Amino acid sequence: MIIKHIHITLFTSDQRSKIFVMDNLSDQRNYEVISSLEPHKSLTDADADEFDSFLLGCDCDEASPCSATDTCACCLRLPLAYETDGKIKLEYVEGSSQPPIVECGSLCTCRGGCLNRVVGRASAGSPPGVRDSAFETFQTHDKGIGLRTLVNVPARTFVCEYAGEVISLEEARKRSDTFTGDTYLFVIQERSGTASSPIRTCIDARRKGSLARFINHSCDPNLVMLPVRVDINVPRLAFFAKAGITVGSELTVDYGQCDGRPSPTQLPDGLLCSSTPCACGMSNCRKFLPFQADLFSPAEISETDPAEHRSLVA
Repeated sequence: MIIKHIHITLFTSDQRSKIFVMDNLSDQRNYEVISSLEPHKSLTDADADEFDSFLLGCDCDEASPCSATDTCACCLRLPLAYETDGKIKLEYVEGSSQPPIVECGSLCTCRGGCLNRVVGRASAGSPPGVRDSAFETFQTHDKGIGLRTLVNVPARTFVCEYAGEVISLEEARKRSDTFTGDTYLFVIQERSGTASSPIRTCIDARRKGSLARFINHSCDPNLVMLPVRVDINVPRLAFFAKAGITVGSELTVDYGQCDGRPSPTQLPDGLLCSSTPCACGMSNCRKFLPFQADLFSPAEISETDPAEHRSLVA
């Protein structure tokens, strides 16, 4: 099913922003290190079951590889998102509307050099991708702790995954009300041609997460965020290099869209600008960080089908 709109934003408000809040590197270990998504107890039984419900696989082998779209069940279902060298195709980096990315998984018979195994293979400790040892946290001048690369990263390479707890919308609202200061809550919103409301996945790395939790915002970032499904219908949040990134560079991503005016400016899908200044320093800086004020409103929570994301990928 074609996704007409994918919107990913870090939840922020006038009082809550990831940057400006971490004053020393000792703060960085106040979380449990995990490498992938973990379901939280706040999920409904149906949503929690998604972590144990594997997508159907293909029966490809070396004689009939997954790049042969006329024979691979996975590629017939959705187009292959990767080039032969493992890089994400250009249209996924530059486009605003793409099909879902669903990789080959545990129920697929393909192995070895399958072109449709990038995020899943890297999270299992194998190339392609950049290993965690290639990153380091550091104290930025005015953005708290950041993350930089210790190696050169080629354009459109998978860099890392934003690991964290997958929580319910209600739990996300509670946490946004409870915690002050920094926030690590990304919300993936996907719209299909038939869905009546956005399909939302809340990933919070405050208590559990990977090094990606230290990636700061930029209005001209060097990373792009894409939802990628591996084995199950719950999307993982994968970061790819928009262009080549040189060693020593800070890794940055766009937390969301903003038209450069402070709240209460209303943008499409309820997105606003907060009054928190942006410190990215880029020439195209929008001056303020984004946030979505109505994301966890009671109406949004009650009207959203908690199992709706299961219809996204057949």
